[in-house]
Amino acid sequence: GKREKHRQVISITGASKESFALALRTALDTIRKTHGDPTQDKAAGAAICSVLSSAVSDTASTSGGGDDNELSIAAKRWTSYVADVLAASKHPDDPKYSHLEWTKSLLVELSPSAMARALASQPPPKAVARVLQIVRNRLYDAEKYPPLRVAVLGGAETEGQGCDIASVPLPEGSIMANPTYCSWPYRFEQLVNNLAGGVKLVEVTNLAEDGTDTAFMTPLLRNWIYPQSLLPHGPAIIINAYTSKDYSSYGAVSVKDTEKNEMEAFISGVEGSNPCGDPPLIVHLDDFADGAATTVGVDHVLSLQYNTPMAKVIKTDKATKTIPNHLPFGMAGHLALSWMLTFALGDMALHHCSSAQSKIPVAPAVMESKCKDSDAVDAQGRCVFAFFAGPMGTVTRPNQIQQYVAPYVVENTGWQATTDMSTGFSRKSGLVAVEPEAKIVFQFKDIAKEIRYVNLMTLKSSADEWKDGRAKFSLLVNDKNAGSKDWLETSFEIEGSYESPTHITYHFGFDLKANAAKMGSDVIFRIESVGTASFKILGIMLCS
Repeated sequence: GKREKHRQVISITGASKESFALALRTALDTIRKTHGDPTQDKAAGAAICSVLSSAVSDTASTSGGGDDNELSIAAKRWTSYVADVLAASKHPDDPKYSHLEWTKSLLVELSPSAMARALASQPPPKAVARVLQIVRNRLYDAEKYPPLRVAVLGGAETEGQGCDIASVPLPEGSIMANPTYCSWPYRFEQLVNNLAGGVKLVEVTNLAEDGTDTAFMTPLLRNWIYPQSLLPHGPAIIINAYTSKDYSSYGAVSVKDTEKNEMEAFISGVEGSNPCGDPPLIVHLDDFADGAATTVGVDHVLSLQYNTPMAKVIKTDKATKTIPNHLPFGMAGHLALSWMLTFALGDMALHHCSSAQSKIPVAPAVMESKCKDSDAVDAQGRCVFAFFAGPMGTVTRPNQIQQYVAPYVVENTGWQATTDMSTGFSRKSGLVAVEPEAKIVFQFKDIAKEIRYVNLMTLKSSADEWKDGRAKFSLLVNDKNAGSKDWLETSFEIEGSYESPTHITYHFGFDLKANAAKMGSDVIFRIESVGTASFKILGIMLCS
């Protein structure tokens, strides 16, 4: 009955009559003949919509049966090209596609109608138009125009922990067991680029790190602090993929309310973040179960509530069928999320192109120079002093931390840049108090930007090395422009202890308000270890 009908709609009966990549190229060639360069001709301003409309036309017939009237346009087209999705899901390190049948068994369980129902909100038309503009330009001339740059935020699962868990064997030494290459952000990038016929249409930077959450990342993004590879323009799309497991790491009474509050602050921070122009498009991946999903940012973000369709897929694989919710969802879950995200973005594009607000501007000739000439866009964004240590931070290794802080240090007793090698590779690098009563003092003269906010990222842990650690932070300001000789001091302390057996990266943000350091002031920032154990600082931001 119902299940059989569902299977008919998403059955994979063979290759599409015409591949999606070929349909895309054919449609683009038609636009070229009609308009010439679609990136500059105003008459072809919506060329990418024409390309998409042609590429997803009924030239590829819907495989299987079912009642198509119940499906959205994107769901129908997904069904039409599901064989292409299967082919494009092949991992680069699986040249013979030994995982073909296993992958197919997962894909047939992912109902396109369920994916459509999982979409909770759409982003602003202007943000979608910018994304489609980048896609259009890249498809037209990949040598001249950059790919669509996507930054992914998240915790352990998004970082890739557990993504090698599967009922199918992995070749010995295969990169498929490496979190970098089996996590869903990587699988998503490969899938989209394969669907585009091998064009590097998207470039994904995975900024996920275990022990972080939305509150941790918000001040970084608000102040335009990204890895150098994403500067000066920053990403076109930011995906917030923090799960309920990441929010619960703070032991909040209501994890749902924690997510809601942090997402609202995150959206506000990102929307005002880009010193070069318009902010990135925000995607929110929400894993809360039905009835508990948190709808935030309606009309501000593309929201995908993936818990229900994801659950069906991961239960198909023997290796993840009985995995408790608090453990990683395995390779099946990572593949499923790459499919659902691709579907969501496709639905977003088709929804935009079918609306009255589908205008897409010509390629901006001034955007690059505007970013390069802006004083606000440098390695420190809107900050006088800013570093974040991590795999995708502004610094990754202890020597890089040392090189960055050295020009500002006027006194140091007992603080060293070190890293944690307990996992066999460098992670959680930071400034560490290696001696009792360690003290480090930074000095900034005639600051060129106001310091209004102090944001700190520190390690919290129940391990003996850290649990009794505590540090005192003091910011002293001398407003020379006001003729003052006095130093205005703001101080606070942060503890290093945490009740959970896992490490977390703790974010502390402080608004100086009336005590803000104005441009031209001299500033001293002092850090003292006042506990009986070590203390680690992973990031410091003194920003406007």
